[in-house]
Amino acid sequence: MRRINYKELLKAITAPAISEKVLIEDFRHLTLLVLLAAATTTIKVKLSDADDVDFSSPSTLANPWYYVDLKGLGDAATTVTGTTGITGTTATSQKGYAVNIDNAKWMAVHAEALSAGSVSVLLGAATND
Repeated sequence: MRRINYKELLKAITAPAISEKVLIEDFRHLTLLVLLAAATTTIKVKLSDADDVDFSSPSTLANPWYYVDLKGLGDAATTVTGTTGITGTTATSQKGYAVNIDNAKWMAVHAEALSAGSVSVLLGAATND
């Protein structure tokens, strides 16, 4: 199994943001570590199988992307619906999530409506090789 060390997608952001897009087509397993420091926000994961995509623009036939469900790891063992996302309140938390990436090529994380606190998101990836 080939792994990559955690990559910072969002680092202690304090305003709404979309991460850089990440090429994920060579990986089979992705995990996200989401760190909410007294953050009030919603975090959603966007995927695309297009050759090129702009996650900051609306999803269209020419720019196709979609929200993906996440599976909580550890004590957060619940399914997070992609369109609902991970909701943060004023509590501080650190939770892991598995990302369902079937046939996806690109991924980005979107922290929406961040009105308090800060958000960090780390990406871990592995292949079956």
